[in-house]
Amino acid sequence: MQVVIRIESERQEEELRSLDGWLRQEPAIRRTATVSLRTETAASGSMGGLIDSLGLIH
Repeated sequence: MQVVIRIESERQEEELRSLDGWLRQEPAIRRTATVSLRTETAASGSMGGLIDSLGLIH
């Protein structure tokens, strides 16, 4: 099963990083799932994308 979490907020990257840190510290999640931050595709000529979602694969 794959779950993708998106947060729509002015602080979405900060909130996704916080959730990522919390999930990675939970023993049950560490044992059974993979957590990853995902970035949106960067526009041509930009330095990189912003984190726009968090993926959880079980």
